Amino acid sequence: MTIKPNRTRERQRRIRVAALTTGKRDPSARFRIRQHIGALENFGIDVTEHWPVIDKHAGLPSVIADHIPGFTRNFFNTAWFIAKMSARIPGLASTYTSDLVWLNRELTVGKYTLERFITKPFILDIDDAVWLAKPHGVRTIDTLGRNACAVIAGNDFLASWFAGKSNNVHVVPTAIDTDRFRPDINHVRKNNKFTIGWTGSGGNLKYLYAIEPAIKRILEEFDAQILVIAETPPKFESIDPRYVSYCKWSPLSESEALRDIDLGLMPLPDNDWTRGKCSFKMLQYMSTGIPVVVSPVGMNVQVLARGDSGLSAESVTDWYEAMKALITDRQRCTDMGEVGRQITLEHYSNEVISKQLANIIHGLKQN
Repeated sequence: MTIKPNRTRERQRRIRVAALTTGKRDPSARFRIRQHIGALENFGIDVTEHWPVIDKHAGLPSVIADHIPGFTRNFFNTAWFIAKMSARIPGLASTYTSDLVWLNRELTVGKYTLERFITKPFILDIDDAVWLAKPHGVRTIDTLGRNACAVIAGNDFLASWFAGKSNNVHVVPTAIDTDRFRPDINHVRKNNKFTIGWTGSGGNLKYLYAIEPAIKRILEEFDAQILVIAETPPKFESIDPRYVSYCKWSPLSESEALRDIDLGLMPLPDNDWTRGKCSFKMLQYMSTGIPVVVSPVGMNVQVLARGDSGLSAESVTDWYEAMKALITDRQRCTDMGEVGRQITLEHYSNEVISKQLANIIHGLKQN
């Protein structure tokens, strides 16, 4: 069933959804839920997002943690946990006047807590292998999956974990804003060197460091550069700093900085955590018209199979050969970038994914 906007019947069929998300700046909240709110209004679905004033992943503030005696740490950690739980209460209260609840992962990392007070049917939205979180991730996500009226999983690997736990599981990829992440022929680059790029959180730079020997060899042989977009600068062990450019990540700077990249990298090890990733970094490159070299892990394999948008690499030698193949064939880079852009428009754009979400939500309401 395809849901099409019909404004003449809006008042009769509007669905009120309370979205309980992880935090204001959290990527999962921004890309899985927040970016769809406006589009869903056109399908008669009113989503009100409630993020906690204290981010779900926030640790004890350093101004406290760095100055408290060791024997009081448990007390302050408990007090901080209570404060984080209290920050969830306004959002939970809002669920009583909604038709559905859209739960962005669990409320607390690795723990089943205030979810028991959700009295309305809820959708569990998962875009990482969050059951791996300590201390009780498996039990927490298992309980939520069984209690949810539907599970929305970001890829097939995540969806498969819920087999036997939910009979209503939908695979919905993380959408890319193809208007923001797009090629720009008028963009003025900072220099004309071939630029290899990587974007992501500082905590994931370890994946980039794993292929540092291959990157170093490419940069030196071809006098290229690497641009890293993250909230913290990279700390390469062997790459000469003159080959490295850094752009501090922000929601506004990322899309502009990507236009300075000729080739996007997404290296990953192969394990349960990385198989749960939803290829968002890869899709950002592709939407911007950038060819990719990625690890053939999880959803990356499915995205590559949609068309000739890039190459896969496993060993350090593979990474060197893949980057060399593209840096020495600029026309191939251009062609792959165009294919990647088309793939994102057809399969992963906001427009496509918002319609998919609307169909799911309307189906739940009808049931």
